[in-house]
Amino acid sequence: MIAKKQEFNQFCITQGKGFRLTFANGWAVSVQFGPGNYTDCEGGRNGDYYGPEKAVKGAWRAESAEVAVFTPEGEFLDRIQPYDDVVGYVSSDKVALLLAIVAQFTQDSDNPRGAIREVLEAD
Repeated sequence: MIAKKQEFNQFCITQGKGFRLTFANGWAVSVQFGPGNYTDCEGGRNGDYYGPEKAVKGAWRAESAEVAVFTPEGEFLDRIQPYDDVVGYVSSDKVALLLAIVAQFTQDSDNPRGAIREVLEAD
């Protein structure tokens, strides 16, 4: 999914299987937990792609989520881990920490990848 320039303080549901939060600083975090994502969702990574649509009357659940970070310009923050632009199988506690860290970034934060990796690689 290609993001466009973000609007401040925006909540966005994405494809019925996750969400994106855009903070006042312009940075955004995508949290996805459905088929096609690196997550422990019902049906697994290659599960029923239409599962979230079917879950409208219930709830979509997963044990972990895939996260990505977007710059204030709306671009993927590439290489948030050495081999990919997204990080999969992230616990809810780490997602919460990531949201808190990204919300504190400035428009020109020094080493945002390092701050993100520190949160995601912590025990």
